[in-house]
Parts: sequence; structure tokens; C-alpha cells
Amino acid sequence: MSGLSLKDRLFRRGASLKEMERATHDKVVSIDAKAQKRIFQAAKVNRFTADWQTPSRPLNEDLRYSLFILRNRSRDLELNSEFARRYLQLVETHVVGSEGFNLTVQGANASGAQDTRNNAKIEAAFDLWSKRGTADITGRYSLTEMLRICARTTARDGECLIRIHDDLPPTKDNPFGFALEMVDPSRIDTFRHFDDKAGTRVRLGVELDGNNRPRLITSSRVLSLIPIQAQTPLKECPHDNSFIVI
Repeated sequence: MSGLSLKDRLFRRGASLKEMERATHDKVVSIDAKAQKRIFQAAKVNRFTADWQTPSRPLNEDLRYSLFILRNRSRDLELNSEFARRYLQLVETHVVGSEGFNLTVQGANASGAQDTRNNAKIEAAFDLWSKRGTADITGRYSLTEMLRICARTTARDGECLIRIHDDLPPTKDNPFGFALEMVDPSRIDTFRHFDDKAGTRVRLGVELDGNNRPRLITSSRVLSLIPIQAQTPLKECPHDNSFIVI
């Protein structure tokens, strides 16, 4: 008898259909009440959370249809809300600060001692490169100013794109042949989201290889018409070491 279900035991005792349904319901309620005590508080279902929808979908599916609107609404708040502007100002101040970041080199020579002479040269070169006119490929921002913009963009848009240019011809303004370029995240065509028969996988405008590693970034059909200072057009830009996504 112990191996029989509750309904089978009640049926053998000659219980009516209503009695069996009531007993089964009471047991389910009892089990549910015990389970409710063990689950996370945030996962409990009660009169306050009964209408709280919790769909189980991949995050990319939600972003596919919502990212464009979310980003534009966030940018609208930056323009029209004092609270949003103040928040973004605090992000800039407390993440980057007014002075930005300094490079401290602690290289050692063959004997293991600090190579103070060459360390000082590297630090001086970094300070020179970080100045306005060199660090930014457009020549308009210093490294500190770029970092402040990047912190603000990440807090507002959820990400910041920086393209690395490490093969520029040395010039008077930039003898290092190295510069950074800030790219507006809205230029990425996040509506491109598909798998084709050839095995190409595109998620939110980023083409992935077989290991889900970003391989190519594509831009919006509209925004791709806007020229930007870059050696490779963003319309089909390889996503290798040339991009930093924050």
C-alpha cells in the first residue's frame, strides 16, 4: 500500500471523486507552502508578485527589440533630466576624476634592480602621448577627456566602443603612430540578428565565429553613410585587437 499514490489509496477506500480531488489539492498546497519557505525571497509568488511576468529568454532576444529604445530614452534623460545629468557627472568624477590616471612603470634591469632611467623615459613618453592632439585620432581630446567621455557613455548607453589605431604613420603631432578613436555605440546595427545556411551567426550586429568570438562589426544602414575618421569603414570592420568594448 505504501507504494500506491494518494488517489489510488483513496479509491481503494471507496472515497468519492470530490473527496479525492480535495485531498490531492490539499497535498499540493501543503507541498507548495513548504517549498515557498525554502526558495529565495525574490522568487516567492504571492499577492504582490502574482502578476509579475518572468519570461525566460536569452538576454540577446530582449536586447534585440529593446536596446534601441532603451538607449535613446537614456540619452533623452541626459538632456532633459537634472537627476540623470547629475548622475552622469558623478560617474565621471568618481571613476576618472579631474586628473585621470597616471602610468607608473616599475621595470627592472638584468640585476633585478629598478631601471629608474628607462622607467622615467616611458612615463614621460606616456604623458606626452596622453595630451590633447595625440591620444585621440581626431586631435580634439586628451586621454583623460576621452576616459571621462567613455565613463559617461558606458553609464548612459551600457557600453563604449574604442577603436585602436596602432599602424598610423608618425607625424609631428603624433610621433608615436598610435591613437584611439571613440565610436558611437549606436552606429552598430543591433537589428542584424540571424543565422544563415552558410553558418554565419550575427548577434546584435556583431558577427561571431564558431567559438562565439566576435569577428566582424557592422554598422546601421543609415549611420554607415556618415563618414568617420578611420582607416577601415565601420560598415564592415574586423573585430580583432583593433576594438575595445567597455
